[in-house]
Amino acid sequence: MKWSFKCHKYPKPKKVKLVVIAFTEYVIVWWDQLVKNHRRNYEKQVDTRDEMKFLMRKRFVSSHYCKESYKRL
Repeated sequence: MKWSFKCHKYPKPKKVKLVVIAFTEYVIVWWDQLVKNHRRNYEKQVDTRDEMKFLMRKRFVSSHYCKESYKRL
């Protein structure tokens, strides 16, 4: 599912919630656990898509892939 936020003036936290709706299987389990851990540890909640992308890349993209992609450039 591809989201286009250019047509709508959603606030940043709302954009995160809209993207989370599309999560399935392991990703939604991981996200729920992440949110619970942030609450439990009194950490700031993820409220921008950039923060979300950073956390998802950190979790789901291997460092090997990043290194290989960088070498190709």
